[in-house]
Amino acid sequence: YLSCRGEVRKSIELWRSAVAKYPGNFECLCNLAYCLFGAKSSSDFSDDQETADIYINETIEICERILRDCTESCWRDGARQMLVMIHGNPHYGHLDEKKACAYAGEAPSIYCSADMLLMHAYPMNNEKYYVHQHRNSLTFIDCLTQNIICGDYKNEDDRSTCEALRPMRGP
Repeated sequence: YLSCRGEVRKSIELWRSAVAKYPGNFECLCNLAYCLFGAKSSSDFSDDQETADIYINETIEICERILRDCTESCWRDGARQMLVMIHGNPHYGHLDEKKACAYAGEAPSIYCSADMLLMHAYPMNNEKYYVHQHRNSLTFIDCLTQNIICGDYKNEDDRSTCEALRPMRGP
């Protein structure tokens, strides 16, 4: 992806042209929304936050369209993820806890995620089962580590426990 290389503007142009050519293609729409969403945090737009804010509004419109018109879970999940982040974080200028919670509440539980279900799609003695189990374990460890490193704990017991675990992250 161009945006992963810091070329967010080029990536937006590319996906805009794809959407123009294939207006009903939700993959193109979702990828455009991700690029527009990423502009707010991109160094490409550090001197142009007004445009980045316009892009966030466009992201909201695209994501709401995807949720309204698309039936494919993968694109709906991506749209829902962006809407939760936009409405759940003041950085994006659309803080609305009620909306963020409503969108998040539409997502399946972690136990119904593809990651968990794929593990159970194979017999326990199958190599693919162990691959998915291992990948899930690493994902959960990563999630827990991020919570420890980035957590803002109000409870003194929680705070002291996390402070004790922080050396595990390394230098």
